[in-house]
Amino acid sequence: FLMIRRPPRSTLFPYTTLFRSSSGGGIYFQNGTLNISGGAVTGNEVINGHTDNGGGIFVQNGTLNLSGGYVTNNYKACDCDVCQGDVNNTHGGGGIALANSSAMNMTGGYVTGNYSGLAGGGIYAGYYDGPGGVEFTMRGGTIAANCAQYGEGGGLRIGGGNNGGTKGVIRATDQQVYITNNKTLTDDDWGGGGIFVQEGGHLSVMDALITDNFAGGFGGGVAACPTGETLISELHGAAIYNNHANGTNVSDGGGGKNDDSWAKENFPVFIEKGYQDYFCVKKGSTTEISLITGKMLGGA
Repeated sequence: FLMIRRPPRSTLFPYTTLFRSSSGGGIYFQNGTLNISGGAVTGNEVINGHTDNGGGIFVQNGTLNLSGGYVTNNYKACDCDVCQGDVNNTHGGGGIALANSSAMNMTGGYVTGNYSGLAGGGIYAGYYDGPGGVEFTMRGGTIAANCAQYGEGGGLRIGGGNNGGTKGVIRATDQQVYITNNKTLTDDDWGGGGIFVQEGGHLSVMDALITDNFAGGFGGGVAACPTGETLISELHGAAIYNNHANGTNVSDGGGGKNDDSWAKENFPVFIEKGYQDYFCVKKGSTTEISLITGKMLGGA
């Protein structure tokens, strides 16, 4: 059990770390509970591109409670050729990475300005090829100005896979929830500048402001894999608007990356405007895989 308490007012960022390491450049935590309520984990990096995760914090078989402080300006390298062809984005987490039945409860604090060479610029919750069972709950705080380069999920990535996908819930109860100014640099159609939900992942969003995010592919605000499950409820205060995306290739959820004829034929407004904020498409599905209730701010 490890607790990082809020520092005295006269002390500026007493827990700032400047380390270069394997997984968990600043903090590697396993089998217990880590409470962070103040201070900063900043300026750390992991350098082995395809094996290490969590530039700032790596949690394995443990619980991270973040109620205050900063996880900021951390870096997860992607320095191998495999990264660019890793379609499942099997590693990442510029700021925080959660693996192997871990849990994160975010009720405050800031995850900002982090970078991942592959996926999950701010937070990577769960890994595609790991044991799964990861839980992510956000009831307050800010995920902002994070970046993913070759992968998906600039701010937050909800992982999946065949071993039990991540279960995520975003619902502001303690403080307001902001997911803003995050971005992906890839032109892959599953972008998710703010949030990406992977195959097998589950995410419910009931209270959050998701705005001013950018995707090099699709879904500037949120992108959802057609084999995951995503619920967004405007009736409970979720707002996704003023996000941007540069995507040109639309997947039909089973065909090739460039097969956009079905989506363009059936959803012209979606192609022209809607994918800027939210992206999910699957051809011929009889099972609901993505549900948005209500009408979002911005009219799209």
